[in-house]
Amino acid sequence: MKKFILATSFAFASFSNFSLNANDTSYYWLSQVKTPTSEISEPIGSYTNGCLNGGIKLLKDGDGYQLMRLSRERYYVHSSLYQFIHNFASEIKNNHPFKGIIIGDTGVALGGPMPSGHTSHQIGLDVDIWLHPALPSTLSDNERETISAISHVTPQQTIKNSWNQDYTNFVLTAAKNHDVARIFVNPAIKKAICNQVDWQKNIDTLSKIRPWYGHDAHMHVRLNCPANSKFCINQPKPVYQHGCLGNDIDWWFSQEAMKPKPSHTKPIKKSFSDLPHQCQQLYHQFKKH
Repeated sequence: MKKFILATSFAFASFSNFSLNANDTSYYWLSQVKTPTSEISEPIGSYTNGCLNGGIKLLKDGDGYQLMRLSRERYYVHSSLYQFIHNFASEIKNNHPFKGIIIGDTGVALGGPMPSGHTSHQIGLDVDIWLHPALPSTLSDNERETISAISHVTPQQTIKNSWNQDYTNFVLTAAKNHDVARIFVNPAIKKAICNQVDWQKNIDTLSKIRPWYGHDAHMHVRLNCPANSKFCINQPKPVYQHGCLGNDIDWWFSQEAMKPKPSHTKPIKKSFSDLPHQCQQLYHQFKKH
């Protein structure tokens, strides 16, 4: 706790520059803050219910990467994800035909839930990376808003001819990083990857690559909690093997998965009090200023 309090003690003078409602305890108040806290980079809570202390802002053009959709202001990361992005971008730039990476969303300045677009991306350890070669030149801000990622999956959930071994190697390169916990891709992409690699020689790597609808034009890379993160909650380790056989992959193409029955259960609405105590502490510190 001492480390967290030390970090927050540096942070909140910056909030005086922003006209936020100090009485707003809505679940999404964190996403309104436009500047990160300072000092220590600390993920707090879980990927789907948490916040980020000491987020680092990515440059819109880094060595081997470019950011898209700058208007969303979803380009803050934990220090370990910052390092992963730079290492992965360098590897692809120097040793892969794509020659660089394109980044969609990471997270907002203080992490936490966003009103739209993501359930996760809350603690600075998630990043969306387009399944697309590097673009040939520096982009204008307008181009970053208008250029779209290209889907590799048909409406019938089959893989398009655009997918080849280069794309598979691109995903595998990320998955082989020991800090990576999960990579989410469309089920058709997971199946294509399974068809292009030796399962038994890549069990650990393939186990991280999980099918999930959407994710037909980008991969969602999620890192493990850093070893020294006191308040970060890891996702459980995969209990499956490569995920390329039987129901692990076949279910995703079943009627149940592709055309689920309508649910009559109302979605559970989270409230401010559902956030971790340390995230609520951010609010109470802010309210004093």
